[in-house]
Amino acid sequence: MTSAMLPELDMVDSRETSSLLPEAVSVQFRDRGEWTLRDVQVTEESGYVVLNGRVPTFYLKQLAQTIAGSVDGVNLLRNDIVVTQRPERTRPR
Repeated sequence: MTSAMLPELDMVDSRETSSLLPEAVSVQFRDRGEWTLRDVQVTEESGYVVLNGRVPTFYLKQLAQTIAGSVDGVNLLRNDIVVTQRPERTRPR
């Protein structure tokens, strides 16, 4: 069978679909109701979905990673989120 006899396949440019991944991840952050994650920046670099920003706890950093990793099409993920401790509040004496 020659290639001329093969049915034409609808090919999707991977660059086109991958550019939608950062938005899909951001939507998942909003849909999950995790307001602390709304300021996490989601970008894509060299095939990786990259998470950047600051969160107050390690739990939220891991949660962002888990949510992002569950989005269809996210195969490579880099979590550059920084955990910033909130200043301790001192109680008045």
